Amino acid sequence: MMRFKLARFLRRPHSESTRAFVRTVVLAHREAERRGIPYVESLLLLAAALIVKPDKISGLLPKDVTIDRLKRDVDNRIGETLVPTVLVAGSAPPKRSDEARWILDRARKEADELHHSARSLEHLFLAIVQKGDAGNLLQSLGVDAAKVRDSISSNDYPLS
Repeated sequence: MMRFKLARFLRRPHSESTRAFVRTVVLAHREAERRGIPYVESLLLLAAALIVKPDKISGLLPKDVTIDRLKRDVDNRIGETLVPTVLVAGSAPPKRSDEARWILDRARKEADELHHSARSLEHLFLAIVQKGDAGNLLQSLGVDAAKVRDSISSNDYPLS
């Protein structure tokens, strides 16, 4: 069902930023399924964002944090905190955790508060910084939500 909705969505005209946002969420679901994790949460959303548009994320990080280092740290944290389960063939696809639902809703609110017409990967990253294991990891690396918000709002939208 999700693939049908996604295919229908992607046929409509959308900005590249909105398409990257959707690709990130879909990739996080696929990664959860691949790893045998029954739910999508902040670390998987961040890992997917780093794959979909690393250049966009790189521009929002402190100068001393590289994408490669962040990818390594995220992968290590996923291995430490997310517990795989045995998924039986035909079982339900991974669900979004409460944390992931909060992040996706917060991304929408950030876009609205910044008066942007659509959600983008940058809004998703801003929401991730504020919640969960991924947020804690990013904050420990010096990522500040207020600085990320300022960076997003200072750019002309859409950010593609």
